[in-house]
Amino acid sequence: MSGEMLDRSTAQPGVAPAGGEAGRPHVSRPTLSPSAIGTEILDDPDADSAVVARMLREIARLNRWFGGCAAVRRGMEWLFDGDSPNTVSLLDIGTGAGDVPLDVVRWGRRRSTTVRAFGVERIRAAGELARDAGVPVMMACAGALPVRDHSVDIVIASQLAHHLSDDSVVKLMADATRLARRGVIIADLHPSRAAETALRVGGPLIGLGSSTIDDGVTSLRRGFTVARMRALCERAGIAAHIERAWGSRVVAVWRPETRGQRPEPDRDRVINAGRVQNPGDRGHIGSLPLASGLGPQA
Repeated sequence: MSGEMLDRSTAQPGVAPAGGEAGRPHVSRPTLSPSAIGTEILDDPDADSAVVARMLREIARLNRWFGGCAAVRRGMEWLFDGDSPNTVSLLDIGTGAGDVPLDVVRWGRRRSTTVRAFGVERIRAAGELARDAGVPVMMACAGALPVRDHSVDIVIASQLAHHLSDDSVVKLMADATRLARRGVIIADLHPSRAAETALRVGGPLIGLGSSTIDDGVTSLRRGFTVARMRALCERAGIAAHIERAWGSRVVAVWRPETRGQRPEPDRDRVINAGRVQNPGDRGHIGSLPLASGLGPQA
């Protein structure tokens, strides 16, 4: 991915000198506020790196098995609607372990589309994990993204929004729309007492640690109903397509040109195995000049 996408006015390329904080990138000061509902370890950019790495690997398994990756693929399918361009650039805000953008890369390969993915992270341990998986990473706050306007095809944020206050989610939506040429996907959790219970009971049986289980329960409580997600989109001036998805997920997807248009009617539907049902109720990946030095190693 070419350097024309990098906004050097917000990028933080410096690295501290040897000693003390050697090797740690400078990250822009946070401009987004956290959710007022509970706290999570992954809210803290200075959380213990070993704990972060373990949790993100476990979350990647949950994404693969219980709908996190599928929710983003659903958004991609809606945006492309049968179209298969040769190349698509993709920015994943809060990329974590990089598992979600890598899943989109594989999705594109099945459609003969090369997806050139890169991520933004503010937790160094997460950035290193994504880099080691093959995703180029820039260290930055989601509220001060070092990317130029209209410079990337698709912007995604998977399970990031629930970490933020409503005002910050609205800012995230507006910023993502400003950066994207083709579309934006916000995929997150839908509140569910049943899912909380399943996580508490079943989590240890599939090898999840207590930190991941505790954070997961808080994440579900912070999650978005379709109505709340739609209200936030409307505050951002976005006419989004919003659906519930399997695995206690909700997906909001829109094209930049729909900003300012009237929203679609509510669609509280569950997506399962590629079909929509009515419910009862982070190959080769392109590179980018990186803000942090966390890019792929030669």
